[in-house]
Amino acid sequence: MNTIIIKFQIPGFHRWIEAPERYLYLRSLHRHIFFFEIEIPVTDDNREIEFINLKDRIINEIHNQYSCIHGNQTIDFAEVNYPLLTHCNFNKMSCEQIAKDLHAIIEQFYQIKCSKITVLEDNENGGSYVRE
Repeated sequence: MNTIIIKFQIPGFHRWIEAPERYLYLRSLHRHIFFFEIEIPVTDDNREIEFINLKDRIINEIHNQYSCIHGNQTIDFAEVNYPLLTHCNFNKMSCEQIAKDLHAIIEQFYQIKCSKITVLEDNENGGSYVRE
């Protein structure tokens, strides 16, 4: 089986509401650089899906789906000229939940079945969603 792989990063915030006392600080909104890796099966070995275009579309969709914030102010992503100046607000979502949600978004908007989506915090720790 052939696959394409799309990788990108987005600055964002989230929090772990149920964090134990030992990690109390994680209950507050805190910043990470979220690293995404999306694997999509293809049948053709010569750009059946143009991954550069799909990557741009997925990044834009992430910014549209999650309230993006700049400083302390919530803003509409469409008003921002340079997307890396914004931070997505994933609120209470874990890396695994972000991956699962992104999987549903890609299937809904692009009718593409992803085999695996991985989301890492600061390119260190995180989780994956694997389509069954």
